[in-house]
Amino acid sequence: MMIDSIRTKIKKDYFKKKYGISYIVKNYAQFDGSRWISEEDYSAIFKILKNGIKNNPKLLYKLASKMEKEEIKSLLLTDKYKSRNWKKVTNKEIIVILEKFVASQGRVWPVSSWFYGWYFFFDEVFLELFKKNLEEKLGNNFNKVWEYLIQPEKLIYISREKMALLKLAQKFFGKKIPQRFIEEHAKKFDFVGRYYFWGKGLTAEQVSRDLDKIFCRGKEYIEKSIKELKLRKLDIDKFEKLSPSDKWIIKGYKKMGHVSNAGDEVTNYYIQRMTPFFNEIAKRLGISYEELVSMRVEEIKKSLTNGLCVSRKILNERYEDHALILTLDNVKILSGKELRKFKGQILKKGLEKETKELRGGVAYKNNEVIRGKIKIIENDNEVSLFKDGYILVTKMTNPNYLPAMKRSKAIITDEGGMLCHAAIVSRELKIPCIIGTKIATKVLKDGDLVEVDANNGIVKLINNG
Repeated sequence: MMIDSIRTKIKKDYFKKKYGISYIVKNYAQFDGSRWISEEDYSAIFKILKNGIKNNPKLLYKLASKMEKEEIKSLLLTDKYKSRNWKKVTNKEIIVILEKFVASQGRVWPVSSWFYGWYFFFDEVFLELFKKNLEEKLGNNFNKVWEYLIQPEKLIYISREKMALLKLAQKFFGKKIPQRFIEEHAKKFDFVGRYYFWGKGLTAEQVSRDLDKIFCRGKEYIEKSIKELKLRKLDIDKFEKLSPSDKWIIKGYKKMGHVSNAGDEVTNYYIQRMTPFFNEIAKRLGISYEELVSMRVEEIKKSLTNGLCVSRKILNERYEDHALILTLDNVKILSGKELRKFKGQILKKGLEKETKELRGGVAYKNNEVIRGKIKIIENDNEVSLFKDGYILVTKMTNPNYLPAMKRSKAIITDEGGMLCHAAIVSRELKIPCIIGTKIATKVLKDGDLVEVDANNGIVKLINNG
């Protein structure tokens, strides 16, 4: 259902109108939790952004600020409709409202394929160059500024929920918490842990269990955790060696760190609060919620007008697994046999199976090497299988992975940079994390014993499982 949000804005060249950048991505693909744009598109975007930030150091801050405004509008739109009695709304009205949310999501994710292009440029390419620049200028003060830079401008919702929970525990430590406080917390943060159309909202039962765990750790743990979660403050104007351009780039990175994660959170908020809306559409079409969210918006609109226009077999194949291939002229959704053929054609062959050492970026370091067995999580459905004390290995994380992340000794990902979900959450959970190894999920397998050196970004395979 999210596909048309991307497609709508590509057709309208939204990025040019909103952000003053005229290039349109020609090829975009996503499957198996990963997203790609073509090398041609990457090169073009990188060139535009490299020249753009050179000529205007405020560029990143301005881009992120505009995205933030669209995220706020999306929250307001959701709040406007979340309490409607959908049984009394006609099919025509439902179509109009659905189109409003498609347009809103398209603005939250400004041409998703473009977003990944500039996100990866700033997060993985430009950031490395900027880091060297800061190291040379700041010397002994580098770590202080760097730790400030990679911390988002605001707490992400996962951290806000944790902070609220800790403060609730602090307030009622040694007492019985009135049920209404537990229910209010669950209602306020019900979308935390959901990832788009997957996962379930936070429940009062979950909140009670989390509070029990916090109480068991004691008052000192609560006070220490609250202190650690608070955002660091730093007056970067005091660092005379930082140029005005440096300061704007730092401000831009901090805002982007918040905005890039808030995009997911705003979408999760919309879907969680509008679930009755989707359930009502599914009921009218005589299909399940899972089948409904496997439809494109145009298919839903046509079905509400003339009856179900897609076979349930195809919908179930899509829900089980699918790939999205998007070009300037066409959108393809591959599933079933077509998907298996596609994967066989593009997946990399000849991967070195004897690799004993992997390297990646350090998202959160600690003072010791972590040794443990790994568990690979391929998708959201496998999160519940993750056991305490294992090392989490995955392509990339999302909010649905939070339960596994909390239980892990360390986190290793194939993808991501310093502002990705895994990096930000690992820093807030204080869990060692190495990101962007590229091939961890392909080289390692469940049960392998590894050593994670999160100080230097090295993963060593000790024994095969």
